[in-house]
Amino acid sequence: MNNKPLYTPDLNPKPVESIWLRFLYGLGSELYFAVRWLYLMLTLRKSFFAAPEASVKKKRAVVFVYGLFGNQYQFVDYKNEITKHCPDIDCYFYTYPHARSLAEDSLDFKNYLLKNLSNYQEVVIVGHSRGGIIGYNALEAMHAQQLASQYKLITLASPIHGSQLAYNFQYVLHQKSYLWVPVQLFLKFIFWAAKTHQVYHDLSADLIPKDKDDRFVYHIEANYDLIIGSLDKQHIKESTARTIINTSHPGLLFSKKAINTVVNILHPEVPK
Repeated sequence: MNNKPLYTPDLNPKPVESIWLRFLYGLGSELYFAVRWLYLMLTLRKSFFAAPEASVKKKRAVVFVYGLFGNQYQFVDYKNEITKHCPDIDCYFYTYPHARSLAEDSLDFKNYLLKNLSNYQEVVIVGHSRGGIIGYNALEAMHAQQLASQYKLITLASPIHGSQLAYNFQYVLHQKSYLWVPVQLFLKFIFWAAKTHQVYHDLSADLIPKDKDDRFVYHIEANYDLIIGSLDKQHIKESTARTIINTSHPGLLFSKKAINTVVNILHPEVPK
């Protein structure tokens, strides 16, 4: 039988420098997903997200972790394709509140993994944006305790070396000139209303050391990413464990190429 990958990526597309082009792609993706999210909320049964029963658990599992202001509906297409091509895999959806710090979320996710998925022979974490950082931190803590041998991590547009947008917010908030006061007050109000000041502070730092950024990870990145910044400014190791797709930061959540890349990682040879 002939087999081939669902998608063979271009590892080195030309970075998109235009901030307006990235903004338009991002805005269009957000509007598309908002409509799709409402549709899924009205049509999809809650049982779709239920954890597998203990009596029918399989040998491998995937757990999805959404990013800031995300939700489990973002991974519906991923679960559908994984179920179709990888019937030996169980799917889980980790949920968390958005107001906690990165350290709190990482610790909670680590405990979630140990409680619910420790009996699987292989567990693959698929984390979008901040969700990838939560997954990495949890695995780092488990690695230190020699508990991470069966775990792998796939990041989707995760700010592994910090978010340019979060860095810009911190830059504005630390300006001393009175000219910045109206903007600073506006940002502080937004952060207060959304309870996300600590979240943006966390994401403005270098989150994964460069000597460890490929320990557990396969990176899938967006070429039109306004949240992280232009890819040519990201110090990510050039390797085969990296895929760049011409879409936006939220666009990776419903990009067929991104979904097929994840399926190929889980099952390298898919029937033609």
